[in-house]
Amino acid sequence: MGLSSDQINQLAQLVANTAVDEIDCDEFLRRVGDLVSALADRRAMTSSLLEAAQHLTVCPECDEELRALLELLEVEARA
Repeated sequence: MGLSSDQINQLAQLVANTAVDEIDCDEFLRRVGDLVSALADRRAMTSSLLEAAQHLTVCPECDEELRALLELLEVEARA
């Protein structure tokens, strides 16, 4: 069974977005609290947080986790 053209395009996009020193999901989750704080406070990103943000371009699961946290913060801020 071969890959469809859509699957090949998705894989090519992931490879193109991957950094030389990519962090994994566990490391992203260790940094996500700091990333959320920096985003909420509109602070400049440290290199560590830039690596976490880069991880989101190749990991939809971690991107979903971050979006859920940001949504929760918005709900709490409105309450």
